[in-house]
Amino acid sequence: MNSNGRSPVGGRIVACGKGQALIEASLLVPMIFFLFLGLTNFGFYIYAFITVSNAARAAAQYTANLSLVGDDTAACDVALREMQSLPNVAPLIACTAPLQVTADDYVEPTFGTQASRVTITYETIQLFPLPFMAGKMTIHRTAVIGVITAS
Repeated sequence: MNSNGRSPVGGRIVACGKGQALIEASLLVPMIFFLFLGLTNFGFYIYAFITVSNAARAAAQYTANLSLVGDDTAACDVALREMQSLPNVAPLIACTAPLQVTADDYVEPTFGTQASRVTITYETIQLFPLPFMAGKMTIHRTAVIGVITAS
C-alpha cells in the first residue's frame, strides 16, 4: 500500500475502502434507530410506573385527610387528575379500563390505627410497536396512609 492509501493490484493502482464507510453506516443506522425506539418505550414504562405510584399516594392521602376512607369515587377523581399526562388516561372521565382504582379501609396490624389504602391498576400502551419489546404492561401500585383523627 502506498502512502496515499492506494494499493497496486496487477500493475494497476486501485483505491482502497472507497464505499466502506457508506456500507458500515447503512448497516449501523437501523440498529441505532431501533435502539433509540426501544429506549423511548422503556423510558415511557418507567414514567408510567412513577406516575401511577404518585397517583396512588395522592389518592390515599386525599381520602385519609378528608375522612373519605374507602371512597372509590374520590380516589378515582384524584388518580385521574394525577395521571392526565399518560396517553390513554387523558380522555377518561371515570375509572374504567385501562385504569382501575380501589380504596378501602385498612387497619394497620402493629398499632391498630386506621388507614386509607388505595390500589391502582393501570395497563400501559406501547408507544412504538416493536417485535422485540414487551407489548402492554400492567402496573399495580398500592399506597397506605394513616388517618389522622382529631382528639
